Amino acid sequence: MVQATRFAAVDFDDDTIVPLAGFSVIDSLLTKLDYARSVDTRLAREAAERPDLAGKSRYLLLSMAAGGDFIEHVELLRTRATTRQLGELYASTTTGQALRGLSATRAAKFDDVLTDLLVAAWSRIGAPVDPIVDIDSTN
Repeated sequence: MVQATRFAAVDFDDDTIVPLAGFSVIDSLLTKLDYARSVDTRLAREAAERPDLAGKSRYLLLSMAAGGDFIEHVELLRTRATTRQLGELYASTTTGQALRGLSATRAAKFDDVLTDLLVAAWSRIGAPVDPIVDIDSTN
């Protein structure tokens, strides 16, 4: 760690530091709920499409969990120890091209992926698949 001025410009150059490591919990959850299989099933790859839409969309989700708002924020995950933890390395340009290349119909299929994740999560805790949630403030 190097402090350049009184305004504390900090540079992390340690290969073992994982900044924004909270995303690793979400990554574990996505793995346990079989996110990649759901994406591969629901959004079958088209002939001209580059492979690994599941991995690229996962990177976007993890960057959002780390506070990213834009596809370019995928770069937050491209640090030394983080890339070793994730096991893959996708640039924001590659991720953006893959996601922008989806038709509106195929992009809407991510709702089905979310449904798959919710069903898998509910089934893991033994809750009903179609729970009824009452948000009315009256008795």
